[in-house]
Amino acid sequence: MNALLVIAHPSPSSFTHAMADVAAGVLSESGYALTRHDLYAQGFNPVQPTVESANTTSADALVEAHCADLSKADLILIFHPNWWSQPPAILKGWIDRVFRLNTAYGYPDGVGTRVSRWVCSRQNTPLSSTRQTRPQCENRRFSATPWRPFGEPASLLSVA
Repeated sequence: MNALLVIAHPSPSSFTHAMADVAAGVLSESGYALTRHDLYAQGFNPVQPTVESANTTSADALVEAHCADLSKADLILIFHPNWWSQPPAILKGWIDRVFRLNTAYGYPDGVGTRVSRWVCSRQNTPLSSTRQTRPQCENRRFSATPWRPFGEPASLLSVA
C-alpha cells in the first residue's frame, strides 16, 4: 500500500509537521510505502498558469512528480494549519495543479463534461481536525463516518 503525505506549513518545528511525523511512523510500522511532500520545503509553485480545462500536463517537473505520486497513492493524508478558517494558499494551489483532469478525476466516454468520475476515491478517507469540530458536523459534511486510524482527534492532542 502506498501512502502520500502532503504537508503545508512553512515551519519544520510546527505542530503540523509533528502530526505528519507521527502519522508517517504509524504508517511505516504498518507496512505502508511512504511518499512525503513538504510543499514549502520543496518550493512548490501554487500558481496555476492555465485555465482549469487546460490543466492536463505541466512543464513544471515538480507538479508532474506530485501528480504521479497522487496517482499511485492508496491513502492520501494532508497536514495543514487553518489560517482564517482556510488552508494556506500553497495547499489550495497544490490542489488546483495536482488534482487535475485524468489524474484525480475524469469523464467517462460519451458523456462529455457533464458527468465526472473521481479517479481518487473517498472510501476510507482519514479525517482529523485540530479544531473542536463536533463529529456530527464532520459526518454531515462528509456523508459518512470518517475512518480514524489514529483515534479521535481529541484523544490525540491538546490544543490550548
